Amino acid sequence: MAGHKFSYPFLIDWLSAILVKLGLDLRWALIIPGWILSLILIWLIVRLGQKLTGSLAVGRLASLIFLFNGGKKFLNIVVAQLMPQRGWLLGMSLGIIIYLLFWQWLEKKQKKYLLIAGIIAGCLPLIHLHSLAAVIFVAGWLVIFNFSRQWLYFFLPLALLATPQILSFYSLGLHLIKFNPQWLGLDLGLVIILGLIGFIKADKRLKKFVLPFWGLFILASLFVFQPFDWDNTKIFDHWYLMLAILASLALQKMWQKSWWLKIGAGILFGLMIWPGLAETIKFNQYQKNKYLFFGNEELALAEVGKKNIPPQAVVLTASNHNHWLPTLTGRKIVLGYTAWLWSYGVNYQQREADVKLMYQTGSKSLLEKYKVNYVLIGPEERRQFRVNEAWFNKNFPVIELNRENKLYQIN
Repeated sequence: MAGHKFSYPFLIDWLSAILVKLGLDLRWALIIPGWILSLILIWLIVRLGQKLTGSLAVGRLASLIFLFNGGKKFLNIVVAQLMPQRGWLLGMSLGIIIYLLFWQWLEKKQKKYLLIAGIIAGCLPLIHLHSLAAVIFVAGWLVIFNFSRQWLYFFLPLALLATPQILSFYSLGLHLIKFNPQWLGLDLGLVIILGLIGFIKADKRLKKFVLPFWGLFILASLFVFQPFDWDNTKIFDHWYLMLAILASLALQKMWQKSWWLKIGAGILFGLMIWPGLAETIKFNQYQKNKYLFFGNEELALAEVGKKNIPPQAVVLTASNHNHWLPTLTGRKIVLGYTAWLWSYGVNYQQREADVKLMYQTGSKSLLEKYKVNYVLIGPEERRQFRVNEAWFNKNFPVIELNRENKLYQIN
């Protein structure tokens, strides 16, 4: 959707792009940040659980319960979020840092903690919007429970940093929010039961701190904030993090009692993490799960494409999610993968119709409208459209990229 405002945070991809520019292999530019951030996330979860409850054991248990959750709809976090959702990985980590700073402020009432939290939150629009929404909601409720003028030190830097990013990079999609109660039907019964027990056992200060997260759970259960309703899990994750800490607190209280309660705590812990652990193990069986994204022919084709297509050119292509041209050359295309555009709330239907028309008729007015510099005709374009190759051969000079792929120069 070349020329359209962003509808998705891109900073984590920009970070990997910088690493590529510095000479790192593309594969490692994705793996290394994810690996480092995953370790940081685990440490932060342990630290948050320890800080809120005063128990390192609770923090360690919470990290396992959080990461190895399991459910048919609320999918395992490692498989569904940590591995593929790179923005979530950074956004969730920063969210936890903000919650730690909130707790520090509640303990010491020093404005520097809110100021740092506000600066971090102000960076979230280009990192992870769902984490930003969760943090703002939690902060709003904490203000009600713990009113102080010092909260201005959080909200002012947040507004000053976040507002320009949102206005500059995003097309606001408030119309995408819809009322949809019980949209997901979370199947986390055992964790919820232990979480409620942990809430009852928690001290008064912890109860006040976690109540906003239950409000977040209710909000995300009633409203969907984007076209793809499953993306609400990125908000539920912040509530589930606190639920994991409360469930771990309940297990710790059981462990401190009689020997049969110790056995019961061990069994309950195993039942909670086994589904997610099994799913994670299954997911990491590379030989069974590997998927060829690009073959050697497409890699070679991309090198030829980069030599023949200027970096700023706009190319008309098919819109499959794994098209070699935008993915491997970085060149702009007229229309990307429509399922992603739909999930981001982008109105792409007219452009999709125009792309089909350009391939069918070679409309010069439409080619000019979308500032198309090159038209690619390859196997995927022939599959998706009724391409009028004869018209393109007659009217535009052609570059033979390989036997199957032709590139037509429009201007």
